[in-house]
Amino acid sequence: MQQWDGLRSSRFAKWMRHLVPLGFLIPALVFGLLHQRGTLPAMYKIAQEALVKPNGTSLLILTPCHATPLYSHLHINIPVRFITCEPPISDKHQDESQVFFADPLLWTEKYWSKPDNFVPSHIIIFSNLVGTIHSFLESKQYFQYESYFHTPFSDDRIGNSVVIYRSKTWDH
Repeated sequence: MQQWDGLRSSRFAKWMRHLVPLGFLIPALVFGLLHQRGTLPAMYKIAQEALVKPNGTSLLILTPCHATPLYSHLHINIPVRFITCEPPISDKHQDESQVFFADPLLWTEKYWSKPDNFVPSHIIIFSNLVGTIHSFLESKQYFQYESYFHTPFSDDRIGNSVVIYRSKTWDH
């Protein structure tokens, strides 16, 4: 027991009392302040614009399921369409999210070809998809309006930034 008393007062123990909390603080700051934060200011921006023009604002969210907060951050009733991810009905079933990410351009073209789908005033996507559907969105009179840092760790579905496209026909 006395050998542990000496360890408590040693230099090593004193350093460890300071380093261990720091080891938790750095990840807490990264994951609390930097990681996957871009959807929050993006939704705030949409909410601000919807307050200015509530009857002319609509939103198409082309992100993975549950990656973007919806009415909990939007706080206004506007038409919103997002990619769904229902549970599989069978082994061969693909949810809409899987279909979209298999070919984002094809999914987007099919969306616009259906007359019963609303034409959104704003579109939210991650930066990793901009190169895939940017030309199509430009042809439909959308422009890249805002971009918000989202995460330093991107993958095939979630990019480093959240990008808002806005219709050129939507104005204040």
